[in-house]
Amino acid sequence: MYHVMARGNDRKMIFRDRKDRELFLGVLSEGLVKYEGICHAWCLMGNHYHLMIETLLPNLSELMRWIGTTYTVRYNRKRGRVGHLFQGRYRAEAVDSESYTKRLILYIHMNPIRRKKGVKKGVKSYGGGWEELEEYEWSSHHGYSGKKAELHPGFDLSRRKYWRGGREYRKEVEWELTNRINLDLRDQARMGLVIGGADFSRDIESHLVHQGEKEQSLSRGLELFRRREEIKELWQKEKEQKWQVWIRHEYGKETKASLAREYGYKTGSGIQTVINLIKEKEKRGDRLTKEKIKSYEK
Repeated sequence: MYHVMARGNDRKMIFRDRKDRELFLGVLSEGLVKYEGICHAWCLMGNHYHLMIETLLPNLSELMRWIGTTYTVRYNRKRGRVGHLFQGRYRAEAVDSESYTKRLILYIHMNPIRRKKGVKKGVKSYGGGWEELEEYEWSSHHGYSGKKAELHPGFDLSRRKYWRGGREYRKEVEWELTNRINLDLRDQARMGLVIGGADFSRDIESHLVHQGEKEQSLSRGLELFRRREEIKELWQKEKEQKWQVWIRHEYGKETKASLAREYGYKTGSGIQTVINLIKEKEKRGDRLTKEKIKSYEK
């Protein structure tokens, strides 16, 4: 089972109207049938999408490459444009189907009401409730809530696998809205590799270690994921933003682009400037800077 995400190039729109969304769902359905995959949950936002995909064969990359290419070609033909539509490769997280699939379904369905602006930094909240979810047409929420939803070939929205009925599903959704600021699902998968407990992560890594070069790179990614979790407490305690950036980039190897988005810079060059200034101070022998870096490395 996988949580799959893709975003528009430069965060631009990939679904501009109803026909675009219908086009994508049609392409997704074709791909699922062609590559023997199953979609258990989905949500289409303006400039990105979320899917919960189960693969019966080890072919997720082929499936998603076909979907991305086919939708781009048909979208470009429809709108008379050329060039890339998506921002690089899709992201996929392996999901522990035993304990995390219900939470992933809720996470995917709540995207339309997840507020990201106008709240305290580092904290997310919901900008709506059950009524807003019911009004949002472009997700599999209705397939689980009890409303009639068009079911495409390759889709399986069997609520009974996770909830006994629509009332039980609604009860759990409303509990999440009332009792949590936000699902912490994303915090458990900062690298975009695994959603599950420690045992599941070790099982995935053990499997990857015995695979080819491509899979081994993912194993190294898991190691980096663990490292980022270890330094998380360190940078969260740091009050100065420049040192937060230093820790996350130098020790967590987070990309300049992702840090720029989070800290409000237009591009990654702003993050590079911060890094360069600290390095320059270290080279000049600035005592406070050297002590700070030494304490972090320790």
